[in-house]
Amino acid sequence: MKKINFILMAAALTAGSLTSCVNDSVEENSALTEKAGSPIVLTTNANLTRATSETTTLTSFKLYAFDGTTKYIDGVEFTNGGSGTSYTASTGSYYWPTSGTLNMFAFSPVNAITPTVNAKDDQAFTYTVAADGWTSAVDLLVAPAADIAKASANLTFGHALSQVSFKAKMDASAPYKVIVNSITLNNAKSVLSYDDNVVTANTEVNYVVTPTSAVEATTAGAEVKQGSNLMMLVPQAMEGTINPSAAGDKITGQYITTNITVKNTEGTVTLYEGNVYLNIPSGTTLTAGKRHEFTITYGTQGGSTDGIGYKTDGTKQELGGITLTATVTPWANGDGVNLTF
Repeated sequence: MKKINFILMAAALTAGSLTSCVNDSVEENSALTEKAGSPIVLTTNANLTRATSETTTLTSFKLYAFDGTTKYIDGVEFTNGGSGTSYTASTGSYYWPTSGTLNMFAFSPVNAITPTVNAKDDQAFTYTVAADGWTSAVDLLVAPAADIAKASANLTFGHALSQVSFKAKMDASAPYKVIVNSITLNNAKSVLSYDDNVVTANTEVNYVVTPTSAVEATTAGAEVKQGSNLMMLVPQAMEGTINPSAAGDKITGQYITTNITVKNTEGTVTLYEGNVYLNIPSGTTLTAGKRHEFTITYGTQGGSTDGIGYKTDGTKQELGGITLTATVTPWANGDGVNLTF
């Protein structure tokens, strides 16, 4: 089965030692038996960038482990108590087997999903980013199933979701101003299905970003966001194409709608008010662990007609000089790839 490698954003976790006592009556060679080997303690100095662009320390994760075909650790939370870099089981004490490896699967936050973990390399879960709940979507971190040896104990987490943000930019030569009332990413897939390290997405919804106050496009580019949150969405290919010939034509696939008010430069006369529909060409992909910034530029002169609008009375209106660009970068600082639509 094809494996999906997440973009890695956490440092390796390494085994350590911890002195603790357990009940001597526990059966020998179980994960809870002190005679089996040294205690399982994981440490990290990793900081993870959250959806709000804040940086926070990974405080806990839930761990499953198999010793061959035997379930050795069954969904136990490991925590650092909110401080420090050492992670221990929140209940009980768990020990390495005397030889071989443990096949480990882990995720964080601990309440984000309820996975089905049946056997080694047999993990499955779904995660939904609802249309009306994207602002509360978590930064889901997953460490795919891997054989971990006591000597190295490298357990690697990666972001399972993609960040999406929007900017409204004004061409310096535009003879009018644009106020953005909302931006919608249409027909985006909302359900991540994870099965043995293979990820698919399904169920299309519309994600609407409605700022508290309408945002005026600027030559530098003004962020259009709702509250302090960025969108945390399911990784997916964006495959929409729109070319309606008249108002009311059906538009399918993924595309962006920007609801705008166009005024003269003095802001005293409304020239246009309504939606503009923008293509997202095939080949654009939301990638796990990447930040995707869509910038809509209004008022470019001499360009092709990229925007298709409808007046409030339903009359179609071609809107020339509107372009959409996407910048794709790692979650942390790094070199980006620019895609111009």
